[in-house]
Amino acid sequence: MFWLPIALWIAYKLFLEKNDRIFSIKYFFLFFGFWILCNIFWLTPFILDVNQQFLAANNTAVVIDDPSKIFRSDIENFNLNSVSVFNAWRITGFWALTSEYLDPYFVWGKAYFSSPLIYLSFIIPLLVLFAFFNSSQKKNVLFWGIVFILGIFLIKGSYPPFGEFNIQLFTYFPYLLRAFRTVFGKFGFMLNLSAAVLLGIGVMTLEIWLKKFRNKFISKYCNRFLNLILFVVL
Repeated sequence: MFWLPIALWIAYKLFLEKNDRIFSIKYFFLFFGFWILCNIFWLTPFILDVNQQFLAANNTAVVIDDPSKIFRSDIENFNLNSVSVFNAWRITGFWALTSEYLDPYFVWGKAYFSSPLIYLSFIIPLLVLFAFFNSSQKKNVLFWGIVFILGIFLIKGSYPPFGEFNIQLFTYFPYLLRAFRTVFGKFGFMLNLSAAVLLGIGVMTLEIWLKKFRNKFISKYCNRFLNLILFVVL
């Protein structure tokens, strides 16, 4: 799934920029080959064991009265891994951060939902919004903006809006539900990938605006404050 938006991005670039087609194709396959070499240590056993992966996915025992049963139904996993739009917008919301079994899964997870970090987490989406005001990067912003919004829609799963529609869709196509029941893990990368591109464009846009200040003192220290905020958040 990770390579789908990248492949679509290359196709989008090939359609728009005819002069750079050979370079784009070479760059894509070079990057893809390098990724294969770096990840071959886990890709090989995964491919060899793919049948066991399918068998494990078919185990849908529901937790009812036996604590030893750790498997949930597909629809339960779908609901559990769904993220509200509020949290998806902040690129967070993974259920395990605030969950526990005897002990917390992540002892630091609840800190992400404390008031100071909730406020700080809005800095990234706000900087992403600045990207949409950059007219010189409108083609890049259009593509990655669509990926970002689509990522929010996909990982929100059973949450409104259209939560019931998603549940009915996955119920009607059980194999689709089986493949994508952990929506946050399967589609969360779309938010991270698109936000990384849009964040860079947004920061560049904001810096251009700050340089327009006639007062160099204000421009200088606003830039420093922006860099400090990015360091703290990222």
